Amino acid sequence: PGKSLTWNLNFAEWAFKNERKTFGIVTGLGLSFSDYTFDQALTIEKEPGNGMIVPVGLDPEGLQKSKLHATYIKAPLMLEIKTPLRMGGSRLYLAGGVIGGVHLGSHTKFKYKKDKDKLKSNYHLNPFSYEVTGRIGFGDFCVFANYSLSSMFKDGKGPELYPLMIGISFPNI
Repeated sequence: PGKSLTWNLNFAEWAFKNERKTFGIVTGLGLSFSDYTFDQALTIEKEPGNGMIVPVGLDPEGLQKSKLHATYIKAPLMLEIKTPLRMGGSRLYLAGGVIGGVHLGSHTKFKYKKDKDKLKSNYHLNPFSYEVTGRIGFGDFCVFANYSLSSMFKDGKGPELYPLMIGISFPNI
């Protein structure tokens, strides 16, 4: 988990605010690029026959990294409250809501010192994702947590995993 990263790029945002700009509903559209790094010398593949996702051992000698990459298009819907606490023109704000996503593509990648392999597949990732999110921010800095309410893999096709993402964002860049 320490080497797993997600990058989100929101290319559209709409905010519907009250007159005093202390309360609003925020939505938008963006892309999410997630790299789930395996902490052991393995990768995943579809098992012949039933297509179940199974771990496959890799030679640990010289292995530099092994990961699953997934790309989604995502749309948040959040309720945002700005507090009276100010510093200059910035206010402390709290937000919470839901994020829906559609899986666009995925691949696994493992890299040795002199060789690498990249295999594209959907790996039975759920075609849709549903997350809850909570955020606290001040000015151009925000701390957030997202928790998936939908399993990462389709039922019966892979392990039952519910990703948790904790991070920072810079919402006004």
